[in-house]
Amino acid sequence: MSYLNDGNSNHYLNVVLVGVANDANGIGSVIKIFTNPTFQTKMIEGGSGFSSYNSLPVEFGLGSLTSVDSIIVKWPYGREQTVVPSGIDATITEDIYEHDMKAGSILGIPTAEMIVAGDSIFPSAIVGNIGDSTETDYYVKLTIFSEGVIEYQDSIAFTSPLASLEAMGIDFAKWVPSAAETFDVELLLGLDSDQSLSNNI
Repeated sequence: MSYLNDGNSNHYLNVVLVGVANDANGIGSVIKIFTNPTFQTKMIEGGSGFSSYNSLPVEFGLGSLTSVDSIIVKWPYGREQTVVPSGIDATITEDIYEHDMKAGSILGIPTAEMIVAGDSIFPSAIVGNIGDSTETDYYVKLTIFSEGVIEYQDSIAFTSPLASLEAMGIDFAKWVPSAAETFDVELLLGLDSDQSLSNNI
């Protein structure tokens, strides 16, 4: 008796990771794909049994879904990248970037209910180098808006080295709010060679 696999019309998305020299396939990385309202998570393993090797690329079955909202790749040793695929039923390749800095948390700014006009507020932030190279020429800019109008802005340029996988705290100049109201806050990181701009704000 023989069987014929005629396939089906289900959709899929395959992901290939290209790592650095000592981990070219991204072994140990975790890939999460978001397909509203659900998600799937898979880890890249070198093998799951004796004399075995798991499939590369990593394969995600989508069934009848026709799109993927986003993919988050958590590389070993702390790197994290987000990508929005242009389509499905294909194989996409995600690299560790040579140059990739990330704007992180904004600290020291109270909620709107706690802001008092005339108070002294000292904003700070954390930025990280998640690329594979040491960076030496970049800037960080903090802007606070009130109803679309710039209330406060401070920009700091850096030339001291920030090594791969290191993070740094930044203290900005004092801000004195003109009124007790809701403000919008934007943190922008500028690096001319940055290969992933989506995480710079």
